Amino acid sequence: MMAVTAKVKVSNKQQHENGVTLAFAPDYQDGRNKEWAVRTPSLSLTMTVLDRVAEQFEVGDAVTLTFEKDDAGAQSDAQGEQG
Repeated sequence: MMAVTAKVKVSNKQQHENGVTLAFAPDYQDGRNKEWAVRTPSLSLTMTVLDRVAEQFEVGDAVTLTFEKDDAGAQSDAQGEQG
């Protein structure tokens, strides 16, 4: 599987008692994401991170996400089936 990259922007940053929730939305500027999106890209991603990680992100920041198949995960699944 080849790596797929998605261009996104930080759309929301919200502090909680147990971390910071970051929300990401597709970046439509200049035809970004045309490699994998048929038309207007659709993507929904939120993650709750530690404060020290959240400090690296501000609303409006452009970010590149890289999706690659993880062979280690497939090996773990196979080992679970054997045991």
